[in-house]
Amino acid sequence: MDHNWDAPSETPAEPPPTEQLPVEVPSVTISAEAHSALDDASAALQYVDTYFEENDNHTDTYSREATLENVVANFTFKDTLECRVGLVDAPGATFPPDQLSRAEVCARFLGDKTQSAVALGNAALALVHSLLKAKKVQDMPPHLFDLCDPDAVREIWNNSGIIIEIFEKVSALKHRSTAYLLKPRVESARLIVVYSAATAMHLARLQCASWSDIVSQLHALGAPFEIVVKQSGFAPSSYDPSLRRCDNLGVRPEDYKPDKHDLRKYLNLLERFLRSPRGRLALQAGGIVARLARLVIEDSRLELITEDVDVETAEGNFSKGGATVFHHCLTGEEEDLILGVYSIKMIFKLANKYTLDQLNHVDASGHQEKRVSWWPQAGAFFNSDMNVGWWSPDCESWFQTILKEFADNKAVVLNNARWAKRIRGYNAALRAAKNLDTVCADFLSTPV
Repeated sequence: MDHNWDAPSETPAEPPPTEQLPVEVPSVTISAEAHSALDDASAALQYVDTYFEENDNHTDTYSREATLENVVANFTFKDTLECRVGLVDAPGATFPPDQLSRAEVCARFLGDKTQSAVALGNAALALVHSLLKAKKVQDMPPHLFDLCDPDAVREIWNNSGIIIEIFEKVSALKHRSTAYLLKPRVESARLIVVYSAATAMHLARLQCASWSDIVSQLHALGAPFEIVVKQSGFAPSSYDPSLRRCDNLGVRPEDYKPDKHDLRKYLNLLERFLRSPRGRLALQAGGIVARLARLVIEDSRLELITEDVDVETAEGNFSKGGATVFHHCLTGEEEDLILGVYSIKMIFKLANKYTLDQLNHVDASGHQEKRVSWWPQAGAFFNSDMNVGWWSPDCESWFQTILKEFADNKAVVLNNARWAKRIRGYNAALRAAKNLDTVCADFLSTPV
């Protein structure tokens, strides 16, 4: 279903000025704790810079678009609640205590766990409380959620610069089973696909007006997306069949324990790949993969805006009603390299020591293997409560902590189950994020 309201034929008259009422959701300053917890972050970044400078013949200034300082500077709860969550002001409204979520759950859901209940406001706590059980738009409180208000909905579409088309059953993966094709009103041969209905509505509320606006916003959010085309005619900027795809970190023995030399080799291969023609695809992957790409790729926003697609070499495509869209994407091997994944071959007779979540698959020779990595693999991250749909201050704080462990030679490789336990926070925050996506999907699938 395409969601597109015709713009009004005449510009409505400006409403008379009204007295400014107190706003329930204040624009807040990020707490000092979010900064003081990362006093040593600069040392970690200096370590990474030093490594790159020592191992290269160039002196590029590495991009830091998503450092904690910049994430915090661009982050307010008011913007997040209005554009991401759809909270509407409810001045003077009162909320019974049993209709408020816990402050720590709400703060984690909104991307900064250091915030207090006072900073969040009761309206935000009430909205998140509703999200914990909501599955459709009608489950949300109409006085707090913009998609419940026909006038607010019409305003969103009249001001939005995008049309949203839904492609269903495009992947066997549950979190990528539905694709939302974003078509800017300013005509462009290149389009955007996101797999989150909440992200699609986020962009609609932000009033993106062109293809480059959409890409820039997704880059700033650190959200997963893909650049797609419906026809040929673009140069294969990311893919050349003659190029070797990427190296990998290989298969290691059961008792493998990495040392600083393994870490340096990983960093070397990581940088080499991210600077290759296909490295820019990591910027579209979202999460940790995209953050690592922004750590290395110079002017990563410009790299995304100049990215093209060639249908002859595109790795992915999906169709609807005879229309097919094509896109480039990272291979599994490339993503494994970026996240620093090793395969650990298990001795068959000892394999029963390990649980199924530690053993990932059986190789061609019948040996069982487990996979360990320097960073959480995609399944662990995207199924954690840090996955709030964008790269938040909480995500950046955690990322800087891991970089500091690299600098102090304390980093360890973990399997996905142990990574999942390490980054686990509040299950309720993850449930709220998933339910927001479900509610937005229900809204977009409803005929207008």
